[in-house]
Amino acid sequence: MARLGSWVRKNRIALAAASLGMTGSALFLQGRAAGSSPVAATWKEALTVFRQYQSATMVNRSRIHSFHVGHVASNSPAEDRHVQAHLKPCDSYLFSIIDGHSGWECAQRLQERLPFYLSCALSPRGKVMDVLPVENWFNRLTDSKSLLAPPVAESDSTQNRFSASASQFNESVVKSGEMSTVNAIKMAVQSVDEDFSNEALGGDKDAVRVVASGAVAASALVHGNELYLANTGDCRIVLGTKNASGPGYVATPLTTDHTVDNTLEVARLRDGHPGERGVIAYGRLLGSLQPLRAFGDFVYKWPYDVVRRMFGTSPPNYLTPPYLTCEPEIRKHKLTNDDSFMILATDGLWDDLSPSEVVDIVGRHYNVLRQQAKRPVDMEENAATDLIIRALQSTCREPDTLKQQEYAAALLKLPAQVRRRYYDDITVVVVFFENESK
Repeated sequence: MARLGSWVRKNRIALAAASLGMTGSALFLQGRAAGSSPVAATWKEALTVFRQYQSATMVNRSRIHSFHVGHVASNSPAEDRHVQAHLKPCDSYLFSIIDGHSGWECAQRLQERLPFYLSCALSPRGKVMDVLPVENWFNRLTDSKSLLAPPVAESDSTQNRFSASASQFNESVVKSGEMSTVNAIKMAVQSVDEDFSNEALGGDKDAVRVVASGAVAASALVHGNELYLANTGDCRIVLGTKNASGPGYVATPLTTDHTVDNTLEVARLRDGHPGERGVIAYGRLLGSLQPLRAFGDFVYKWPYDVVRRMFGTSPPNYLTPPYLTCEPEIRKHKLTNDDSFMILATDGLWDDLSPSEVVDIVGRHYNVLRQQAKRPVDMEENAATDLIIRALQSTCREPDTLKQQEYAAALLKLPAQVRRRYYDDITVVVVFFENESK
């Protein structure tokens, strides 16, 4: 999930070809590498790769018309995950985008658990419900094809850990009494991370792999006209609103990146660790981690002696932990009839496309969707997949569309051990809103 330098982004095809000892045309024709995702030799095959994990789902409830999902992998296995769910007790809709790093494990467990914890925290108080089955709490809205499955089967111990932690959280929610939506969201998000820690300290090897990896996430909770945004890290959510002074749509960021580019985040860390010059070094937390808030990554959270015992090492200048938090930055927005759609995406998309460019692209899809009225959504015109294609095509400096397609197909052809240097996993969710009066 590390951001690529601008020079590398502009020259990634030439660099990739040079690293493999071949010309650009040879790179384009090179066969797939073992252990990599499906590889494209033609643009038609490239489209098959781009559409492999896409989905389009009708909702027609709570101001939501439909949503599109798209994904393309760079890492093998992919480290991105996503959530689309109806939270039953509070009758709300959850959309989350998750970007893992240092492995897929933390992102996977977050995908599995976040809907339950949020549904439980936001449910009416008064009784303790059975934790399992989770269908008591939420329904996933995305078909299994588009969900990125873990590379290994879930063990019985993983399920048992979830059941025990979820039961304890359920009881703590009932005891906590009524609370605001913002506080309930914060409680749910931070409790997921706390339970990751407790399970790992309990000695479960699978749980240790979860806390050794990390993830950032951005979530949107839709309840009628109320939209709550919760962000930890550098995934982004952008709103597309009808332009009041002309055609098209205006891009409004609904989240703020928690990176060194955010002066408030840097100040928060420096204030929490006064006099420690190494707290931010080389543009990263303790010189190592790019996001300044994240799930997992307990090598930056536990006390020094625990870090050394669990991992055998510690980051440099590890003096006054914790240095990292998963505490979400929460914002509330009231949807208006001019709010037309929102885009949730991992940083792989925003590396190559600006919010305005993204909103312009999705706006064209939204206009087509309005003309279709109640017709089923068109999988061939998936807005999320279109954004991913445009992002990879944008790395080509040639204005010719065929050249751009060739470049995008060439990127997909890079062997798994090479392509991560030139583009990141990209996962996108586009949510289309309906006018309240309909």
